[in-house]
Amino acid sequence: MGTAAKYYQYTSSAEGWTAGGSTPNTVLEWSASGGQTNAGCLSSRINGRKKSADTDWSYTGTWESLGVPAGGTVTGIQLNGMAWRCPVWVVGETSPPSEVRSFLLNQSDAVTLIVSMSNNQGGILGTTSYATVSGVNMAVPGAFQPSTTTINIMADLYLRSGNDAAAAVTILLDDINFTITYTDPALGQQILIVNFG
Repeated sequence: MGTAAKYYQYTSSAEGWTAGGSTPNTVLEWSASGGQTNAGCLSSRINGRKKSADTDWSYTGTWESLGVPAGGTVTGIQLNGMAWRCPVWVVGETSPPSEVRSFLLNQSDAVTLIVSMSNNQGGILGTTSYATVSGVNMAVPGAFQPSTTTINIMADLYLRSGNDAAAAVTILLDDINFTITYTDPALGQQILIVNFG
């Protein structure tokens, strides 16, 4: 059994992560300021009266691009940490609020690495200091275990602004890191030699 650790600090770029989802009235971009441990981070902002958007930041690649050796069989993935804060909260909607809804492995596979941040973190409303959330080790479905599998790792956000022309909400993400557990291909097959002498 082996492990591969991946750590994204977004120091000078989005490091292969891309913005997506339904993004009306939003700006999703890598920011050169506002990070937790370094200057950079991923920024998601919504502007305008009574606006809402289901947005996301995601990384698409193979397990091998994340450090799993060729021929490895991936059995689990664990979110060790994701830092978030809400530095801008100008008449943000409160019911329901903006939130980091989940951290997913492949949107359709029900491998959720965290649950809604607005629930298990006591609310994302105006959180100006960084907080960190983590998850438990989750089993990877068999169809997605080969090291060559293309997978999608996603932080899913919901942005909502309140009833004011100047309404704006910004959520920043930083220091995303996770551990992947796999069966080492070098140890996957054992050969027993018996000498009948």
